[in-house]
Parts: sequence; structure tokens; C-alpha cells
Amino acid sequence: PSEYGGLTIRHSYGEQGYGQLRLFLGHLRNKDHTGELIRISLSYLQLLAGSTKFVLNLPYSKYSGWIENSWLTSVWAFLDRTSFTVDLRNSWTPPLQRQGDVAL
Repeated sequence: PSEYGGLTIRHSYGEQGYGQLRLFLGHLRNKDHTGELIRISLSYLQLLAGSTKFVLNLPYSKYSGWIENSWLTSVWAFLDRTSFTVDLRNSWTPPLQRQGDVAL
């Protein structure tokens, strides 16, 4: 704290995560070309996770062992570490193929 002579330097992990989250949500809200590419990557990440629940709201540590690192996994790790959740309407989740099927 500056009142005790500190430099009030912010944590770089939080600043980076906040910036990535702003970029992520900004492009999705603008519905621009980059936002469309993010949605495509998000669908691929959802497929890799193998869950019918929205991937960014799942526990990152449980799924990180078989999913390659990417910019989106960095956002996902930040969301999980800070206990934030994201509510994206019209995000793709895989449907169950047959009655009685379960996801991972």
C-alpha cells in the first residue's frame, strides 16, 4: 500500500488476465471477424473438453491434462483461478447422441 511507502505495483498475472478477458468479451460483443474466430476456437475447445457444460465454467485443472495450451486456455485458467464465470448466449455445446449417453 502506498500509505506505508509501497510502490502500489499491481500483480502482473491479474493485469494480464483482466486484459485478456476484456479483449475476449469485447470482440464477442462487437461480433467482428476476430469475435467469430474466437467463437470457432471456443467451439473447438468445447469439443476437446468433451463436456456438455460450457467449457470456460468448468474446473480448468480437471481438463488441462489433455487439452493443448492456447490463448483461450489461458483465459480459462484465469477465470477458474479467480472463480469468475462467463455466460455466453448461443455458445455451442455438443448434444448427447443417444438416450442414456453421458458426457465426460
